[in-house]
Amino acid sequence: MARRKSTEVGLNLDSLLDTLTNVIGFLLIMLVLLQLGMSQAIERIREIDPTAFSISEADVEKSEERAKQRSEEIVESQQEAEALSEEMALLKDPSKATDADVIPLDQAKQQLTDVKSKVDEKEKEQKIKQAEVARLKERMGRTPRKAAPPPNEIRMPDPRGAPAGSSAMWVMCKDDGVTMIDVDLVRAEIKKRLKDPRARAALMKKTLGGAAQGVYDPDKVRDLFRQKPYKTRDYAAQVKTFDNRASANIEIAMLPGGGEDIKQMKRATSKFRRTLKTAKEKNKYIRFLVYPDSFEAYLTARSITDQANVAAGWEIFRRNTWEMSLGGDIKIFQKKKPPPRPKTTAKPAPKKKAPPPRVID
Repeated sequence: MARRKSTEVGLNLDSLLDTLTNVIGFLLIMLVLLQLGMSQAIERIREIDPTAFSISEADVEKSEERAKQRSEEIVESQQEAEALSEEMALLKDPSKATDADVIPLDQAKQQLTDVKSKVDEKEKEQKIKQAEVARLKERMGRTPRKAAPPPNEIRMPDPRGAPAGSSAMWVMCKDDGVTMIDVDLVRAEIKKRLKDPRARAALMKKTLGGAAQGVYDPDKVRDLFRQKPYKTRDYAAQVKTFDNRASANIEIAMLPGGGEDIKQMKRATSKFRRTLKTAKEKNKYIRFLVYPDSFEAYLTARSITDQANVAAGWEIFRRNTWEMSLGGDIKIFQKKKPPPRPKTTAKPAPKKKAPPPRVID
């Protein structure tokens, strides 16, 4: 049986087919250009340092994923446009079409409208991405580049003895700050309070008959300085006594907010710089007591000390308080006598002269 001819074939569709072909060709060229432009934009964005704009790696990965998704959508649009082009070719030459290939003209027009709408949407998204890239570049141009901080220089330890005739000046590095401990001043002030005639009589150890023995009662001395310690702006000092020793120690603890921080140390009029000047004039060297949480403060203080040409040494310190001797002229009553030394008949070995301590590095 002969195939019935379609009534639509006889229509003159040359002008419509030419117009549709031109539109599809233009859209294909736009899709290719958009894809190339997006690829170049992605490459330019990858060359930008994201950390300069506080952009994390996760943000960059998300942007790349979105760009990849947009590229896949453009490819799909291209495939749809190619399929539509094939359909238009069938309309132009109906002899090559089969029953499955032929679609109504209205449906073909609707598909062409949908493809054009998708291309317009992708073009708008591409313009938004390009504007964002331009904004990032402009922001990068306005962002000042910070210079890298100078590296911390740590010298290798070279322990050796202190300069001849010099004495130590102690500096505590704690709570990200430094504090100079004036040992001579603290010792003198505490002795002055103990030797005051009004306090001395009350602090002496009494015998059963009431006569003074010329030694201080350890409990009374300790309680006196617990109630009223010697204080400066940076630290407080108490007297620590022992039941089996005739001498006492001074116990020093840092006060909250005491000392100078790194910023204050760097000032030309800082207390720490005045301390270094005094140390140089009095032939003293600096002995740093460094807490593990204040190593950066020590490095700053050590750098300033080296610039002032003052000898120094340091040690790691972890105890909450630092102790020094009160001095042998203050006698403390011994509650417990030390056991007697065993008698030996062997001739004692000659005493060797101890080498000077290695306190400078």
